[in-house]
Amino acid sequence: MRLLAVLSVCVVVLGTAAGNEEGLVVDTDKGRVEGIVEETLKGRPFFSFLGIPYARPPTGTLRFKDPVPSTHWMRVWKANKMPSPCLQPGVDGIFTGYQQTPQDVIGSENCLYLNVYTPTIKAKHRDERLPVMVFIHGGGFLFGSAEEYLPHVLLDHQIVLVVMQYRLGVMGFLSTEDEVMPGNMGLKDQTLALQWVQNNIQKFGGDKTRVTIFGVSAGGASVHLQMLAPSAKGLFSRVIMQSGTALSSWNHYSSKMMKESVELVKEAAGCTHALQSKDLLSCLQEDDKDGRTLTLVAEKMMKLFILPLVPIPRVDGDYLPDHPAKLVREGHYHKVDLMAGIADEDGGFFTLPIFARSDLVSALKNQFSSAAAVSLGVSEDEDPATLAKKIYEYYLGDVNIDADHADQLNQMFTDVHFGLSHDLVTQYHARHSDNSKHPTFRYNFNYRGNTSYSTLYGVYIGKDWVVHADDLLYLFVPGALFQTTFETNQLETPQDIAMKDLMTKMWVNFAATGHPTPDDSLGFTWDPSTADHLTFLEITPKPTMRPDSNQKMREFHASLNTKMYQHLFHTDSGQTRPDDEL
Repeated sequence: MRLLAVLSVCVVVLGTAAGNEEGLVVDTDKGRVEGIVEETLKGRPFFSFLGIPYARPPTGTLRFKDPVPSTHWMRVWKANKMPSPCLQPGVDGIFTGYQQTPQDVIGSENCLYLNVYTPTIKAKHRDERLPVMVFIHGGGFLFGSAEEYLPHVLLDHQIVLVVMQYRLGVMGFLSTEDEVMPGNMGLKDQTLALQWVQNNIQKFGGDKTRVTIFGVSAGGASVHLQMLAPSAKGLFSRVIMQSGTALSSWNHYSSKMMKESVELVKEAAGCTHALQSKDLLSCLQEDDKDGRTLTLVAEKMMKLFILPLVPIPRVDGDYLPDHPAKLVREGHYHKVDLMAGIADEDGGFFTLPIFARSDLVSALKNQFSSAAAVSLGVSEDEDPATLAKKIYEYYLGDVNIDADHADQLNQMFTDVHFGLSHDLVTQYHARHSDNSKHPTFRYNFNYRGNTSYSTLYGVYIGKDWVVHADDLLYLFVPGALFQTTFETNQLETPQDIAMKDLMTKMWVNFAATGHPTPDDSLGFTWDPSTADHLTFLEITPKPTMRPDSNQKMREFHASLNTKMYQHLFHTDSGQTRPDDEL
């Protein structure tokens, strides 16, 4: 249970390792904020500052525009309650497939806030300042909020934790593909939040020269996109990508799909008369245009479960100057320390819903050519039916799509949506970065504890997989959305507690030093990878370094010569480059 105590300026509030500290009001560059005191699961007190604005509310004439830094406030800002999430569909509706109404949409457009958690606010000297970890939540660029990622595990360590919110779905990524509405508002929100961290985190005991950004799924992709964005230069020194990169299959879109989403937005908003981009923007910014109605357009774009995800980040030539694969190949990104990995059966996020919903199984069996392509994130402009058929045959042969062959199906989704892109990104990072300066650490999370996110899908097919986001259970306490599913005591077995301690120590070590095992205190060494040897740490109760076993898989996908591979290997002639030529 959360222990909240709003404290006044003149009260002695808390004893820390550094001694008693007075006052809980911090001066930021925009005004003073007053926090609260909480306790970790182990009873360690820490400061929480909830709902600090880093940008002006993106409403009215700021809707669908780049974020603007927050204005100054005169009174003390009461940072004692969670901010409203950004507008998003109800998660239950997406998982079960029922048609949602604007009343099912949760959140608010006034949502550009962040939370800061710190064990100390009295670190005046640089050597007293703590490493900073900034979490970017996932959710397919459509869901998620700061309140779902509680700090009561990580704050047992000496770090400052920041959890940001950013615009989602239509409100965060709609684009007319021109200078009027170039898109990527949600990514620009993230960058502005990182700028806020640079300007203010020292006041919260943090070291702005040691900022690690980390995220899972779309949060991992966001972390990677911040690496690729020129405007984010100098805002962080380390990154952790968990089950998501800018090259992930679900992070691709076609111009056709973006145009289709714009037309649906025009129809939903009653702006069909707006033929020019500037007229559409003016129409969408009118007070009577309901953001909740616009938010549901993303749901209308979905054809199979949550796919395709549209609108999402796009190459606009400015914020994101070129195709992510080309930037990765050419080394045009911020050189920082990198840690990246996936969950062993990450693909369960896509496999389990197929068996939980008869409509998804039916689509794959009866409309295979179209449904299979959507399930793999194959772009509409890449002969999707042919590519999807080749991929399904590679993993499943002629077998049926049923629970008896769930492992093959799940391996396909794990590779296509998560493993392949992580291999390629880490391989190129190791190639372009000097390991002595910016090492590359790879992992595979392979621990199934007392509970799992697989329980959310409402189906059990006899597989105790380690699925998408299971690693989060050992870094954060789940927030309100999942608290009924994951009671706090569900992760209190000795084995789960040990995994929490292991995961948080490695993540915090990396944030503090650039190495997840800087000494022998954990009883093993996590060695960095090279472009020639993509070794990884298998995270289990007894972590072990493993050799790369995915080369055959990567060679198969390279043979498909998709547009992503053409960008990655510069193979306009259709010739691909094997791993040993990277």
